[in-house]
Amino acid sequence: MPLVIMAAVLISLLLILHELGHFIMARAGGIGIVEFGVGFGPEVIQHKVGQTNYVLRAIPFGAYVRPVGMDPNEPAPGKSSYFSKTVGQRALFVLGGPAVNIALAVVLFSVALAVFGGLKPTLTVAQVLPGYPAEKAGVKPGDVLVSVDQTQLRDWNELTSYVRARPHKALGLTVRRGDRLIHFNLAVGVDQASGSGVIGVSPEFVRISFGLPAALKEGIRQSWSVISALIRGLLLMIARKVKPDLIGPVGIGQIVVEATRAGAESLIYTIGAISMSLGFTNLLPIPGLDGSRLLFLAVEWIMGRPIDPKKENAVHLVGLIGLLFLGAIIFVRDIQRLGMR
Repeated sequence: MPLVIMAAVLISLLLILHELGHFIMARAGGIGIVEFGVGFGPEVIQHKVGQTNYVLRAIPFGAYVRPVGMDPNEPAPGKSSYFSKTVGQRALFVLGGPAVNIALAVVLFSVALAVFGGLKPTLTVAQVLPGYPAEKAGVKPGDVLVSVDQTQLRDWNELTSYVRARPHKALGLTVRRGDRLIHFNLAVGVDQASGSGVIGVSPEFVRISFGLPAALKEGIRQSWSVISALIRGLLLMIARKVKPDLIGPVGIGQIVVEATRAGAESLIYTIGAISMSLGFTNLLPIPGLDGSRLLFLAVEWIMGRPIDPKKENAVHLVGLIGLLFLGAIIFVRDIQRLGMR
């Protein structure tokens, strides 16, 4: 249960920040907020400021905002209602939540880099995987990569980019071993999940320090790397090249506990990755998520006329019920996994 509680607190905080993003963009766009609530269940504390009722509920998990006029049955919502605003204003309101989660990830990655520094791959081989092309050709740990197909290598990323684009192709690799240069010819393998080329080597890393501007730049780059990995994983699942492996609060709790044991740097990166995943997932066009509302707004903009709010809300409600059902299944599966350990 401590795993569940730890994950619940973390996810709840990220969801509160997510809804705060919606709230801020609503204010900026002139959209009124009927209620900003934390948790669900019976009201424990409530305080009204202007037209907004701020509520703390009995089970303090998650949060929500209820814009004026989003309920089509609400009488005479007026100029501050959600559906009275332009498509652009409503889109900014919807994007506010995911944007906060993504921005938080960038901040956390940048802070970790500024405080702890970062790991940079060198051109020295740390590990050669058994059975892969590099091992078969004779590459050994400690070899320093010099060139690939007679092109001088400046960093490890140049090698990985070159190899990934050449599955099943011949490749010439030159390394420095001691005071000797050795040339290898090998056939690039293929990763069955992604289809990218692989040769089966991993680099040694060195820790480097970052000033604030450099840390922010690298934090943005790492954030994009996380988003790219999420997109690749989603595409592979859609193509059925990998099996879906979704986790819930229990699984997240295990990840957070392991990151906490590994130290502050690992914990910061883990929270950043979870926040980024939350922001990215909410942008998917799945009914009940922000991405679905953006899809409806895009259709409205293309058609030049609004979609019936009652029909749109019905779609989101069905999607939300489906997501809750999926969440329950994932929760049970995570409990079963935990019991098997």
